[in-house]
Amino acid sequence: MKDNNQSVWWREYRRRLYKPNPRNMSIETVLRINFRKTFSEYKEHCSLTGLQRIWKQNQGFKQRIIRTLLFLSMLGIIGYFFQNLWFENLARPLIVTMESSTYPISNIEFPAVTLCNFNRINKSAMEKWSKLAPQCNELLVRCAWAGEIVECSDIFTVQRTVHGHCCAFNLVVGNFSGGIGRSIDMIKRQYQPGQLQGLNVVLDSKIEDYAYSTFNMFGFEVLIYDATHYADPTGGNIIQRIIQPDQFALFEINTVKQVATKEVRKYPPKTRKCFFHDEMKEEFKDFYSYSACIVMCRIKTLKSLCKCVPYYFPIATQDAPVCSIDHLKCLNRYKDKLFYLFPEGAENTQGLEAELQDALYCPQCLPDCELTRHYSRHSKIPLSYFVNQNKEYTSFFFDGLNMSGKCLLSIYQPTTDGVLNRLDVVLYWFEVVSNVGGFCGILIGFSMISVLEFVYFFVFRFFWNLYTLYY
Repeated sequence: MKDNNQSVWWREYRRRLYKPNPRNMSIETVLRINFRKTFSEYKEHCSLTGLQRIWKQNQGFKQRIIRTLLFLSMLGIIGYFFQNLWFENLARPLIVTMESSTYPISNIEFPAVTLCNFNRINKSAMEKWSKLAPQCNELLVRCAWAGEIVECSDIFTVQRTVHGHCCAFNLVVGNFSGGIGRSIDMIKRQYQPGQLQGLNVVLDSKIEDYAYSTFNMFGFEVLIYDATHYADPTGGNIIQRIIQPDQFALFEINTVKQVATKEVRKYPPKTRKCFFHDEMKEEFKDFYSYSACIVMCRIKTLKSLCKCVPYYFPIATQDAPVCSIDHLKCLNRYKDKLFYLFPEGAENTQGLEAELQDALYCPQCLPDCELTRHYSRHSKIPLSYFVNQNKEYTSFFFDGLNMSGKCLLSIYQPTTDGVLNRLDVVLYWFEVVSNVGGFCGILIGFSMISVLEFVYFFVFRFFWNLYTLYY
């Protein structure tokens, strides 16, 4: 027993005597020796069972190779899982899901409606040399909203559009210099379903007063769109229909409303690829929409190319004159930029080089994060047939009116419910942690304890071993 103690003492003495002096080594050599020692401690005590078994003593070379290959294959599967998690979820972090198919219509904004007469110039106005365009108080004979007859001038306003001066209902946006003193809260809503509870308008196209028509027909063009957008057919999300004299046109509106969660705002616009209404306040005054952004882009483009702004664009023109006959040559040269948009994110544009060069390029315009989409199902019947078959409606709405040459427009929501969609993140942070932890735990036994072990050994133990190596 004594010999054994002396033997142990002697070996310890020789180890200390011939121990390399770290002060005589390079820093690289010292760090390599210390890392090797720390890693040896880590592999003996870590909770990763696969890694422990690879370095387990008293096992053959083939067995160690097999366990190493199994552990590397598990790491490969985890790598594939992370790649799929990133490209399929985290790289595209937002998703639109249906939250309710029975969302009350009282919480859904009624669409804006713009009525444009095909006639651009009144014959009587030409003779008197007064206002040439047809006036709304002449075209709108009788109006009803939410089951009550109202003055048309109380719910309709004159709006400049690409089709000329039109009559607009429920529109809350104006020019970009501050709007028209309205807010999103002022948008009308239909609280009860049915035709009588919607918008009903008797229209007079003034056939005898036609002097210059844009179409070879009489009647009105009906535009239905989001109340926060502009009546811009090239901006998308707009319904265009036609109604002619002696017709009764019914438009059943089905609406899908999309809202966004607070988590969506935490992502930058380039990641979420959309804007909220209250963003970009300097230009849009809490009324940002994709439609408004496209209109603003057209205005800036025409200011740059032709040094003027067409009269129908909703903007104060102190900084640029209204386009006149002197600008027609320039406007005709760049007319394609008023109608065609460069496709954002387009990849295969082979054969479209000329079209893309002439198109309007607006990379700063992103879709709306929150929006209301309106879909319509419309039908038309002879007005005389409807008048004879619906005495109750006739007594309510047509009393005292001569319906000859008139047309009736009815826009309403037929049911009590709409659809509510929600824009939300694909995975919240705790879901990501749960998925990663569960998957890695099944394959290699990885957990939060493994993270703490790694920090302990390669931070605290590493510096402690480095200290003991010198002292």
